[in-house]
Amino acid sequence: MRKELDEISDKKVWEVGERPIGKSAIGSKWVFSYKRSEEEEIIGYKARLVAQGFSQVEGVDYHNVSSPVVS
Repeated sequence: MRKELDEISDKKVWEVGERPIGKSAIGSKWVFSYKRSEEEEIIGYKARLVAQGFSQVEGVDYHNVSSPVVS
């Protein structure tokens, strides 16, 4: 988790801002998974911090959608 948070911070993916009056923050949760070899042996672990998007309203909480791509 620390490595993922450090990468988010280093890449400046998001920034802390003021929450608008009368609005609640969008929740988030950690998703954990394994990295496996071709022989199905566990070779590492992955952790991702994801937004709970079901609580967002289009046009209010976001205006456009983008997908992460390799740069």
